[in-house]
Amino acid sequence: MKKNFLISIDPGENTGWAIWDHKKNLLQSGWYQNSNLIYLQNRFESILQRYPTESVVIEDARMMGARTIASNKRFIILCKIIGVYEAILQKMKIDYTLISVQKWKGSLSNKILRLWIERILEEDFFTIFPSVHTLCAVGIGLHKLGRL
Repeated sequence: MKKNFLISIDPGENTGWAIWDHKKNLLQSGWYQNSNLIYLQNRFESILQRYPTESVVIEDARMMGARTIASNKRFIILCKIIGVYEAILQKMKIDYTLISVQKWKGSLSNKILRLWIERILEEDFFTIFPSVHTLCAVGIGLHKLGRL
């Protein structure tokens, strides 16, 4: 099976994902929510099986600024989730890139990001992006493809 897809991931307990074809078109996007690592592993593997790929880009877990104790716990969970995704990709011999939020998004607010993405894709945010995590996955993909 040909592997012409790029998959972009905004990881976390609310994982956003986007699938891109070889012509840089957004094919599908969505999100799933769960803190159970096995559930997240199964969902990620099902995306990889449905869309065979040679390339995945994942937002990494670099911290931005000071964090509270509560968010430190969430940061640890995020690191575990990214580790699960990396293990799957390594096992399946799929190349992947980790990208910092600072690199792909900079200081853009989600509101401004939404407006940029709507302009680039000529789609209404509320129609195709059910969550901010999906929005970010699409933004990560657009950046990787040189369109954002």
